Amino acid sequence: MRHYVKLLVVIFVGIFLASSFASMAHGNNLVSINTGFDTRLLAGQQIGVPDQNVKIDISIALKIRNEQQLDSYLAQVEDINSPMFHKFLTKDQFVQMYSPGDYEFNVVYNYFKSQGVDVSAGPYHLAIFLNNVPIWKAEQIFHTKFGLFKSNNPHFKDVYFAPLTPVQLPYNIAQYIKGISGLTNAYKYHINVKLQNNFGSNFINSNGVQLISGADLQKAYQVVQLYNGSASAASSSTHYFTTGYTIATILWEGTDSSGNQVAPYNPTDIQTYFKNVLPAWEQQIVGTISVTGKGTSGTVAPGSSASNDANGVNVENTLDLEMVGTLAPGASLVCVYGPGGSGGGPSETNFPDPEYAIAAGLSNLIAVSNSWGDGDSTTSATTDNYVKQMEATGTSVFASSGDDGDTTTQSNPANDAQNTFGFVAVGGTTLTLNGNAGYYNGAGTPLTNVIKKQVVWYDTISSPNSNGDYWGTTSGVSSAYPTPSWQNIPAVINNGGSTSGRNVADIAAIANNTLIYVNGAWNSVGGTSVASPVVAGIVASMSAYLNQKFGFIDPLLYKIGANETTYSLKPFFDVTQNPPGYHNPAKVGWDFPTGWGTFYAWNFTQIVKGTSSTPTTYTVTFTESGLPSGTSWSVTFNGNTKSSTTTTISYTGIANGSYSFTVGSVSGYTASPSSGTITVNGANVNQAITFTASSSTTTVKVYSYVNSSSISTYSLPEAEAFTVGSSTVNVNFVTLYLSGSGSIKFSIGTSLWKADVLANTTVSVSSSKLWYNTTISTISLTGGKTYYLNVYQASGSVQWGYTSSPSSSSKNYVQDYWYSGGTLYNDNSYPNIYTIGYKGTSSTPTTYTVTFTESGLPSGTSWSVTFNGNAKSSTSTTISYTGIANGSYSFTVGSVSGYTASPSSGTITVNGANVNQAITFTASSSTTTVKVYSYVNSSSISTYSLPEAEAFTVGSSTVNVNFVTLYLSGSGSIKFSIGTSLWKADVLANTTVSVSSSKLWYNTTISTISLTGGKTYYLNVYQASGSVQWGYTSSPSSSSKNYVQDYWYSGGTLYNDNSYPNIYTIGYKPTTSITGHDQNYNVPKIVLPLNIKNDAKNVPGLFNLSLVLATPATRNIF
Repeated sequence: MRHYVKLLVVIFVGIFLASSFASMAHGNNLVSINTGFDTRLLAGQQIGVPDQNVKIDISIALKIRNEQQLDSYLAQVEDINSPMFHKFLTKDQFVQMYSPGDYEFNVVYNYFKSQGVDVSAGPYHLAIFLNNVPIWKAEQIFHTKFGLFKSNNPHFKDVYFAPLTPVQLPYNIAQYIKGISGLTNAYKYHINVKLQNNFGSNFINSNGVQLISGADLQKAYQVVQLYNGSASAASSSTHYFTTGYTIATILWEGTDSSGNQVAPYNPTDIQTYFKNVLPAWEQQIVGTISVTGKGTSGTVAPGSSASNDANGVNVENTLDLEMVGTLAPGASLVCVYGPGGSGGGPSETNFPDPEYAIAAGLSNLIAVSNSWGDGDSTTSATTDNYVKQMEATGTSVFASSGDDGDTTTQSNPANDAQNTFGFVAVGGTTLTLNGNAGYYNGAGTPLTNVIKKQVVWYDTISSPNSNGDYWGTTSGVSSAYPTPSWQNIPAVINNGGSTSGRNVADIAAIANNTLIYVNGAWNSVGGTSVASPVVAGIVASMSAYLNQKFGFIDPLLYKIGANETTYSLKPFFDVTQNPPGYHNPAKVGWDFPTGWGTFYAWNFTQIVKGTSSTPTTYTVTFTESGLPSGTSWSVTFNGNTKSSTTTTISYTGIANGSYSFTVGSVSGYTASPSSGTITVNGANVNQAITFTASSSTTTVKVYSYVNSSSISTYSLPEAEAFTVGSSTVNVNFVTLYLSGSGSIKFSIGTSLWKADVLANTTVSVSSSKLWYNTTISTISLTGGKTYYLNVYQASGSVQWGYTSSPSSSSKNYVQDYWYSGGTLYNDNSYPNIYTIGYKGTSSTPTTYTVTFTESGLPSGTSWSVTFNGNAKSSTSTTISYTGIANGSYSFTVGSVSGYTASPSSGTITVNGANVNQAITFTASSSTTTVKVYSYVNSSSISTYSLPEAEAFTVGSSTVNVNFVTLYLSGSGSIKFSIGTSLWKADVLANTTVSVSSSKLWYNTTISTISLTGGKTYYLNVYQASGSVQWGYTSSPSSSSKNYVQDYWYSGGTLYNDNSYPNIYTIGYKPTTSITGHDQNYNVPKIVLPLNIKNDAKNVPGLFNLSLVLATPATRNIF
């Protein structure tokens, strides 16, 4: 009887829901959903309406729960400097924290089910799929009309259908939907591969080019070193292969010449390739490579019919699997594919949404490769949802940049890279190896000095591709996506990168002359379709070696790439060679066609391992003063000589120790110190070098004369050309023999009458014949170069002296210019008389600079120093005292609340050079509490379900904190974070607390963080597993209400007020006295009345509570 009643209830509820959903569709509460509506489609010429019975596949992307919090988590898990770096979620954790809830999902699912269409659920509640929906039905469901268009966009099909307006749905349904895709067949998806030609038994193609196999690439990109766990790749008993991981490729199946669907690939081809190409020792360890195909509904299983493919799709699927499998031997390979269409692309209108839903459900997925594109479009909300889920759980997603070498239009999905998630864009190169690559298994390729050269891939020999472009790697700026934050850096922008659009590419690999086995024969292929699976395999192998997934690797690539010159190992092969005619040239460092270059996988992993721990090397910088701008100087440090024409010379990668240095000589100057010893001890070092002018005179040219009576004069303007000797000299005076009355101007230039070396300088002249010496600012004249001393009239009447009897040697290097009757003459017989030279302008400087540099204080904290009785303060890291003579001086460091300075006082000796004194601040051992709330006892505390957040304002002073105490009940685990806005984790990353079944005070030690005085922060607490609730009080003190704000959800709506704060403490205790993990505390007891609030919380909770730290009664280790 109970079962019968239950059945009646279920039937009644079903009828009620169906009628309710049906009535919603006819109500007036319709709202538009714009995400997925591509306005570019309306730019085509509308030529009618489509066949109403044509069936389409539609994807409904649901809104991710707590998506802002997810974005914050992704930013931290991708940041190598974050404690959350590469601490990825499990799939279950993602579902618990971010998947749409059961209620929201069921509302949407049941609504579409009620519309009488085939509905299927995507994994993790991230999407719902409507399958084989006639256009007429789609118009009814989504309250729009469809048009038929003739294309004016080369990346759209010639004729396509599309909705004329954004879709509309009832608000009660639309509020849970992120975007809708699959309502058009416009996108012209294409594969990024070029089948080249057959070749002889020595693997030389018809152009005389040596072909390259996956085994060769293992050596070229330092992947074989990972397998053996050593830089030399020497044989080892311990190996690191990708066994246990899964790698997916995304595509569609092929069709024959009649449009019939065929298999996506032939498994026999794939295994033949592996059997011949993988070295025998690798096959012995990893065994047979697992290759499976997972097709969406209505596809053909892998098999021999793949050879009937007429559109190159079989070639594409085959090379994807062969490349990724040889770069990541041991991984399970899964080709995820949709049904093929008659035009060579997919037949699904919502491709690749269903494929990404399948891939997201694969076990231990480490990488996904995409070797296809469709123009500079945006990715669907459904695919973006699954990419976020993949990357939150550690999967890396790659896409070939495209094969249209001449286009400036980028390709989706390679263009889709956002601040915290997206696709890594892989560009292509033409790779040439040393050794003999004429072996399947790489036996003729050396282990060291493997790469002979790499050039940007651009093929002008072959005929253009289907888009009319020469084959080559696509690169440039996307108009569909803005510049991601990690790409908006000087290393990219200074090399031509855009600040307004996503820059393509990020990384590169081989895209030409690649050996594959397909259709029962060996063939050669090219395209960025090769590059993407190669990089996916490399990253998977790096993950296996490091035992850590990479997730969205782009932020890490750019972090390491921007600093690559500071590492002793090169993380990338920097591709700088350009083919003739390619529009985006390769450059040193990042560039458009190849990104950072190609991986040196072993080196990259060593850098990742090294930068995850405390740095062990430092930078020594020599800074000069006293030389004229642009003067060359040099330093020899630890036997390594460097020169510069700037004021600094730096040596990076210097370990702790003592090192000798000498300063190279500079003509006309003395260096101080000229040599010495530098000690590196856990910090960078700056050594000041002061140059002072020598007291001797350097003369550029002096002409002989007898006395003033033997010198003749001539009217101006005149000029003298002179050539400097073999050495570069500095000069600071000019002497001229002048007569008459008035003034002249003279200059020095690199050509006649030019003043580019010395600007016009005025000299006043009296009536008698005199030697006029003029001091000028010091300038440098290059050895062996010719200059012009130009002299012309400024006022009055002045003449310049010359001699009619110069020495014969003088005639070889002088040239005299003068005017007569308006004509310019020149010879070398009557040089004017002048001297250009150098005299020391001052003695050795007698004062220096003393600089104090602090570390350990939060940014912006005020600190002070009293030096020689003179007190100064600063909120930056340095305090400087200038004009300090040689001698010994005492100093003291002012106190900073909560910190101890070391040294706090001392004596500094100045002895002929600037001095830098390091001051290290460490947090004091006292307890600092951010906020304390009063409460009585645990029986008066109520609890409420998560997620919740508490906004709190720090007092007037900046504080450091290293623990958080929460009152929690239930069983499971929670995560908490501290951020500058709601649900953000930019101050403290997500931190997990395990909770038992009883109500307890949970104290969690965290890494010390700084909270700025007067600033508001948010303590965010949310469910990680099980069922946990957070305690709150219904009777906070009235003063508490002035600075707290409580946030909680009820029925999916976010509420906030300041009446019912949750109970917590944020404070500081010396880390040396806290030896365990989470601790439970007994606390004082007060009786508080229970106040029930009837809006969102049963008993609304607001902000937080307490800190009365008591002695730990018991300790729970979680």
